[in-house]
Amino acid sequence: MDIDIGNKDLQKSEDAVLRLYMEYLFSKKQFNKITFQPSPLDTFAFLKERQKTDYLSFRKYFNELSKLSTPYSLLENMNYAEVNNLKIGQVFVQPDEPGHAVIIVDVAENEVGQRIFLLAQAFSPAQDIHIIKNFHHEKHLSPWYSANFGISLYTPEWEFTSSDLMEF
Repeated sequence: MDIDIGNKDLQKSEDAVLRLYMEYLFSKKQFNKITFQPSPLDTFAFLKERQKTDYLSFRKYFNELSKLSTPYSLLENMNYAEVNNLKIGQVFVQPDEPGHAVIIVDVAENEVGQRIFLLAQAFSPAQDIHIIKNFHHEKHLSPWYSANFGISLYTPEWEFTSSDLMEF
């Protein structure tokens, strides 16, 4: 995706998810919803931390937030989602060290109700957000993934389960 990652090695997988979500909120001018709890005792809110609501202020806020976020804190800021109702913006996340997160960026359905979805991720060290290939079904489906993936969802670097699906 054509979204700069900056020069500070801050955009890990959980940061990419947060970035896409918060960029969306920023574009809709929903500044009061741009908030994150890096720990149960701390809330890091855009409007609380910034006097201005311009994009430069947003990026500074996000760079500071990226230093505080982890896959575990991302998980703590989300709710469990049902895999039988996949939606754009939902996230597969595992908090264990090192942890990882991927985000659903598109969903499609054919005339008989079969659903497929696209996943995007970043990785460490900081990488551009990119669409993930589906190496398990490369000839027929890649980069799409079937919504009927069974017990495990295999991406090139990670294995997720349906219980790893979360949403904001």
